[in-house]
Amino acid sequence: MTMFNSEWHCETVALSVGYCCFLVIGRWPILLPHGLGFIEMFNSEWSVFTFAFVLTGLFLVFFGLIVASIVVLVRVTVAHHNARRLSQAQIEESGDDSPVNHSYVDSTHSIQDALVVKQEKELKKKNFITKYFAWHGRMCARQVIFCAFLMTGIFAIGFVNFQVQNNPVLLWSTTSSRSYQDLQFMNDNYGPFWRIEQMLFTPKDDSINLISQEVLNEILSIQEALQSIEQPYYDDDGNYEIATFQDLCFRPIPGEGCLVTTVTGYYQSNRTKMIEEGDPSVYLTNCLTSPLEKDCMSNIGSPVQASLVFGGVKNGDYMNAQALITTYNLNNSPENTTQALAYESAWLDIAARDYQYVSIAYSAARSVQDEITREGKADMPVVILSYLIMFLYVSLALGEWWPRPSPWYMTFVNGVVFVLCAIVISIGFSSMCGVETTLIISEALPFLVLAIGVDNIFILVESGNIFILVDTFEKTDMRLSVEDRISATMADVGASITVASLSESVAFLLGAITKMPAVQAFAIYASVAVFFDYVLQITAFVSLLSLDTKRSNSLRIDCLPCVQAPISPDILEQIPILDAKTLKGQIIKHSEAKKPESLLQMLFRCYYAPFLLHPVTKMVVLLFFGLSLCFMLNQTADLEVGLDQRVVLPSDSYLQDYYNSVYAYLMAGTPFYVVIRTPDYPYDIYDTQQSFCSLQDCDFESIANQFDGAPYVAGPAFSWIDDYLTWAAGDNCCYYNADDPNGPLCSLLDLKNDTMTCVKCFKEFNSYGRPSQEDFYRWLPSFQNYNLSALCPMKELQTGTAYLNNVLFDDSDTQPRILTSRLSYYHTVLSTQADYINALRTVYDLSDAISEEYGVDVFCYSLWYVFFEQYLYIDTTVSVTLGLALLGVCVVTLIMMGNPWMTAIILCTVMMIEASLVGVMSMWSISLNAISIVNMAMCVGISIEFCSHIAFAFDEAKGTRNERAFKALIEMGPSVFSGITLTKFVGVTVLYFSPSALFQIYYFRMYLAIVIAGALHGMAFLPVVLSLVGPPRGSLFKHVSTWFKLAKDGKK
Repeated sequence: MTMFNSEWHCETVALSVGYCCFLVIGRWPILLPHGLGFIEMFNSEWSVFTFAFVLTGLFLVFFGLIVASIVVLVRVTVAHHNARRLSQAQIEESGDDSPVNHSYVDSTHSIQDALVVKQEKELKKKNFITKYFAWHGRMCARQVIFCAFLMTGIFAIGFVNFQVQNNPVLLWSTTSSRSYQDLQFMNDNYGPFWRIEQMLFTPKDDSINLISQEVLNEILSIQEALQSIEQPYYDDDGNYEIATFQDLCFRPIPGEGCLVTTVTGYYQSNRTKMIEEGDPSVYLTNCLTSPLEKDCMSNIGSPVQASLVFGGVKNGDYMNAQALITTYNLNNSPENTTQALAYESAWLDIAARDYQYVSIAYSAARSVQDEITREGKADMPVVILSYLIMFLYVSLALGEWWPRPSPWYMTFVNGVVFVLCAIVISIGFSSMCGVETTLIISEALPFLVLAIGVDNIFILVESGNIFILVDTFEKTDMRLSVEDRISATMADVGASITVASLSESVAFLLGAITKMPAVQAFAIYASVAVFFDYVLQITAFVSLLSLDTKRSNSLRIDCLPCVQAPISPDILEQIPILDAKTLKGQIIKHSEAKKPESLLQMLFRCYYAPFLLHPVTKMVVLLFFGLSLCFMLNQTADLEVGLDQRVVLPSDSYLQDYYNSVYAYLMAGTPFYVVIRTPDYPYDIYDTQQSFCSLQDCDFESIANQFDGAPYVAGPAFSWIDDYLTWAAGDNCCYYNADDPNGPLCSLLDLKNDTMTCVKCFKEFNSYGRPSQEDFYRWLPSFQNYNLSALCPMKELQTGTAYLNNVLFDDSDTQPRILTSRLSYYHTVLSTQADYINALRTVYDLSDAISEEYGVDVFCYSLWYVFFEQYLYIDTTVSVTLGLALLGVCVVTLIMMGNPWMTAIILCTVMMIEASLVGVMSMWSISLNAISIVNMAMCVGISIEFCSHIAFAFDEAKGTRNERAFKALIEMGPSVFSGITLTKFVGVTVLYFSPSALFQIYYFRMYLAIVIAGALHGMAFLPVVLSLVGPPRGSLFKHVSTWFKLAKDGKK
């Protein structure tokens, strides 16, 4: 059809319209019907908009394929009919006994031989690398491709050792890191941190008062339902079991009740008492004033901490709190994991229900992993669609539809198969080496390798035009044999493809030196995949091109190579040697003709290249890119660090509401511990106590006091030594039965009724009023089992049982010996990633300073430290990763090109692209973290794709710098634009429609920035720079060898 003064193929229009509709419907789902709800599919809920968008996109793409297939069949039928008419006409005109012009055929072979001789003479002038690739192309063109599948099968054996690393601790922290070592020490000595289940209750509407009987009764009903769960499950041995709260809950006092931090704890979670006490605001106000009253303490005998159960309190007005908080602590032993997961699934079902008075924001220990898994399933169709559209684009871009239909789907499918083989080899080889795969690898690696593989295919095809069966090659003569044409193609682009691929592979491999396990694993997988993708492209795919060219010359259909295509007059005009009898007089005309340039090539030659290389344009380009570089470098100062939990989760996840509520209402931050790791630390000595405690007469700069006043630390410590010293000095605290010294302590009732011979525990105190060494260690275990009473108050309003797991003894020794102890603190509310990072840096620096000052091994620990330690040295990680990647690019480029001058120009261009990416990250709210570091490393590798081909073309061209830049731009510019830029752009565009914020931010935005920055620098900045300061033609090694040869001959 004719549109816009141009001829358009029907199938191209169909596919284009389909893709545009796909984008419109996906971008504006409001065009679809409303109120259709959700669809259950692939074990997850799909929004009907997302489902319609994906389904419509697939339908329209396949609709385009159907239209294209119909057009192909119609054209084949017409061509067959015309061929029959032509054949009949020729028979009638010439008869069957017309002689064959053998001299014509002989002259054709003479021309072919002359062309081969000419090609060999030109090749002798080339460098060793070019000669090698010419020989390599000829050899591979004669071989079969089955070795690729054999190699893939051998490496696939490594799948027996294939493992997926789902443990987030091992993803973000090395086993030698400080936080991991601290985590292991805590797990080995104090046990794993609890599994936390938390609910934040807010009123359903503004008319509801949170501090009311109705709300508190509903919260208690929810609490009772959660504590009465009986969830069936199968254990690891396949046995049928029942998971209950009582089996899993954390019990601070062995044999006593479970720890549930809730506002109903002021009533001992007793509904009858709640009703009897009447107005909750009056009762709770009294309890907040006198928290040590027995009636106000929880059912396990510990005081309720108001900051942990009230949220959104302003000016200390707890009765107008905006939220109420309930926290359940479950034991986290590895043997109970299956049971805990079963219980939490039922827990989440209850939490998700709709209630009359309250709305609930909730989270369980399994929630994050569940939601990330669900997100991965939801993203998969979008990723697959991205690959499919990239495949269709390249197939159509490389194919021809007239006069013979040749979309070359099967050839490109085989090219993609080789990409998949490279991925399989990478996984197999890495698994053999014990490198576990990760979620980042599964999402990013296929896209990376496919993009690079497609680029190489495009460059190979565009250079030799091997796919365009009805036209002559752009750089090879149709009169040459297939092997000679492929040899010429590899001689032209083999070196540039090698530089790009090996630079990418080495860049990723050197990036594996970094400390971050997730980045290390990706770097190894990517390096191996890119390398073997390159190997397969220049061997197996070249062999495939040879076979496919022979297929096309024999007029066999693409998808059905065993079927002979019908011959039409149009086809006959474009075949150089078929039959001298029917083609007499056409061979010379055709062989001397050149392939008509495409529209894109014409645009580059007639408009873009002259415009870009105009002196005024050069000045504008240099000024623009110079100012852009300064601007982007200035933006890097505002680059944020971290990874917001909400970004990792699906936008429709219930955890989004939970994290928003946490940041809005929580009054207390996360708990952390200050741990004394030094065994046999002399806690009984006065000077040690003074440097450790926080009582009034303790040292002002004691360990506890320094942490009390530190930034990001909320209030004083829950210090066992403070309460123990207070308890030891109390008149009504510690008495033992003289008749049974090793038995339980005397209770207050025993003292009052005088039923036992009760004797005061601490008989001797030193001159400072502290217990003696013997008494200090003797009565410490008794203190840990002591319940709080109004007659024996302690500094932190804690019972002795609260410290039961804060002081650990060496039971193997007959003498009491403390192995390790800890103080409990809370961070302030940390609402941003910067708060978390600064809080961690603060406590780490403080603990280091204290350890050096007092000569004791002190460290700080919280559950999230192991995830955030990476950000303390992330600047080093970025510098090492990118520095080594650039070093790899530099070394490979220098070796392959042998030109330090050109290497420096390419390296500077790649660094400018990287700087542009970092600037875009700052402006587009993309934080610096492990995912973005992986993408930044990818940027170094992908940037080479935009630079190396034009640089090599410039190096091979003759003339002045400006002429060489012009030739390089018109020779490789169209290929770089259509084969590298557009292929990536088309694939990246689809990622925008992912339901995941993580994909939209860290994949769509960063990949788009890489493609745009790479294209601008590779096709605008680099040609201009080469036209001004480009190096002389040829490698340095060649110039040096020539110089030595001339010097030896005395002609210097």
